[in-house]
Parts: sequence; C-alpha cells; structure tokens
Amino acid sequence: VATAARSGDVDPGTEGGGDPYNVRMLPRCTARREDLRRSALPSLLPRPALPWPALRRPPFHRTALLLAALSLGAGCGAVLAPEAELPRAVQARPAPADPHHRLIDAVALPTGEAEFTTTRISDGAPFDRVIPSWNVPHAGAPFRVDVRARTASGWTPWLRIGDWNVEARGSDAVTESDGAKVAVDVLDLERPADACELRLRTDAGSAVATSSALRFSVVLSDRSALAARVASASAEPWPAAAPVSIDVPKRSQRVDGGDIGGRICSPTSVAMTLEHFGAGAPTVELAHQIFVPHFGIFGNWNRAVQAAFDRGVPGRLVGVSSWATVARYLERGQPLVASIRAGEGELRGAPYTKTAGHLLVVTGLGAHGAVHVNDPASKTTAAVSRVYRREDVERVWFANGGVAYALGPEAAE
Repeated sequence: VATAARSGDVDPGTEGGGDPYNVRMLPRCTARREDLRRSALPSLLPRPALPWPALRRPPFHRTALLLAALSLGAGCGAVLAPEAELPRAVQARPAPADPHHRLIDAVALPTGEAEFTTTRISDGAPFDRVIPSWNVPHAGAPFRVDVRARTASGWTPWLRIGDWNVEARGSDAVTESDGAKVAVDVLDLERPADACELRLRTDAGSAVATSSALRFSVVLSDRSALAARVASASAEPWPAAAPVSIDVPKRSQRVDGGDIGGRICSPTSVAMTLEHFGAGAPTVELAHQIFVPHFGIFGNWNRAVQAAFDRGVPGRLVGVSSWATVARYLERGQPLVASIRAGEGELRGAPYTKTAGHLLVVTGLGAHGAVHVNDPASKTTAAVSRVYRREDVERVWFANGGVAYALGPEAAE
C-alpha cells in the first residue's frame, strides 16, 4: 500500500481483450434523482441518496454490527441508540461474509461535541491490518479521523488515517509509532491486535457534530493467513450464480482525464459506479474531490468512499478473498471497485503490461472462470469492457489484499 502504488499510473502495453461470454445482465439502476430525494433522510445525507435497507442479519453471518460510538471519556459526543430507534437510512444490512476479511460496521450518533470515539471494535479474533471507511455528512465542515489498536503491549497512539476539507495536516497528524504505521489509508501492525477504535474530530456545532448519524466500517485482516486463503480460493468451485453481470457505464481515464488521465483510475472507477446508480459526475471533477494534497495522489481508498457518499451514494471498503463473496455482491446489484497490483504479464488481456497499483470495476462473472470488468486504463471508451481470467485476477486482486469499494444500496435478498 505504498503511496507510489496509489497513483493509478500503469505501464503501456498492447490493447487486449477477452473472449465474449453469454452472461445474464442485471439492469442499470435508472432511479430518478427526485425519487432518490424522496427516499433519503435529508438531515443525514448531504445530497439525494439511496436508502440503506432495514437491517436483516442472516444466521451464521460473520459480519458484526456495532450500533455505537460512545466513549465515556471527557470530550466525546456520541450516544448509543437501540437499533429500532436508528433512522432507517443508517440501518445497513451486513455485507456478504468473507472467509478471510472481517467487516465490522458501526453507527455514531453525535451530540454536538467536537470529538468522539467509537466503542471498542473487536470480533474476538486477532488481526494485524485495519482498513476503515466512513460516510460522514459534513456540509463543508472539516473533520479528521484517527485510529488506534490494542496489542499485547497496550494501545498504540492515535494515528491519522483520513481527513476531509483539511488544507494542511498539522503536527497532530501522527502516522507512525513503535510497531504501528498508517500507510496512506491502511493501519499495519507488527504485532497482532485484538481491538481497535476510531476517533473523529471536527468543529463543535458543525454539520458533522450535529448530524443525525455517522456510519463507519472497518475491515480487519490477518496478513499471515492471506497466502493460504488465496490458495484455497483457487481450488473453490466457480459460483453457481455465474454467469451474472451488471450493466455499468463505461469510462476511460485516458479519454476523460487529459493531463491527469494516467493517474485517475480510482476516480474514473467511482464515476462509472456512480453513473450506474443515477448519480453521474464529471470524471475530472470527481478526481479533484478525491485528490489528497498530503500525498499528491488520487487513489486514497477512504476518500473515494466519502466522495461517493457526498454525491448521494453510500458505501464502504470491503475485503474479498473468495469468488463466492464476489458473486453475492453482484447478485444483490453491487459492482466492486477492485484494487489490484500486477507484475509483468500477470494480467493477460489488460491494456498495460504491469502496474504498481490500479483500480477497476468488477461487473460480472461469466462461464468457465471469466471475470468481467470495466478497466478505465483502456485507451478508448469502447475498449473499457474486458474479460480477465480467474487465476489472473486472484493473483492481482485477492493476493494483493482483496480491497474493494462496495458502493450503492444493497438489493434486497
């Protein structure tokens, strides 16, 4: 997750493609923005937004839900509310369970104070990587998000992992301590942890501090077990749901991006997904919204999720290590913006020979291990839709951590 790997730059290669497969298409979302406006909770979402379905937690689901964010320490301004009292718009149905990455959702109910901390986030299993994301209604107010984890040595210091509407980071923006380091938007730990917390700081009385609710999601992973998990994924049967595909509009970062076209794979992938959900935005405009001046990159993961939320489409970062997990997202109507890294020739048919970091949209699964994607690095819009091989995508996505943006409302099961 080095900064250089988030630029979106790819090495040029021959334009490739995959064999066509007969796939079942899920229709593009055609909800009108006035319909979205009526379905949203205006006090929660800054723009017309699609509602989160009421919470229905299936049995044996490994995803935990914390209706939370109350710390009894001084200066913390959030309260705990029973699930039934939460606004319907924040009652998120748990994401599909993954055999390796654990996803925990939390909801904070602010009370106007400038700082508050989530409750302790833990599912009882050890982890050494934390990847958080959030949906924060801010109306232009600045906010900062810090993270800390508890290891056998105690709690790490608070480390800065994200911010919004902040022109420059101050001396309080610590990103590294003994045994813990934030690499752009990921907390990596040298020693296993059993719990973590998030802290949000803003201006007292701001739109953030007085909003109806704030949604956080945290992916917890054990990196030492990833290689074995990826090996198991390659032996799994191809999902019975295949073939299935989602009709996601196509955009090329090279066509839309001009001078920054080689660096905006993440914003272009988000723009395609937003357009699918009826919230289209100019690609370059979205890129400048996601851009991180501290690092000079357009590929920050949590900023991409927040930018989508600002435009009315909620979402979260997720971890994926199984095609069954991918299929469940697609079946409920959610394309996945996948973060990949490919060595020379590792992704056959791609419009680049290798990449230190790139994002594309997984739109479907075809027959015989075909993975359908919209790859924004294509030189033309017509060439964006591609088909990659299962084994190649496992190598460049699952083995690279399996991170994805899951944007949009979940379709009812």
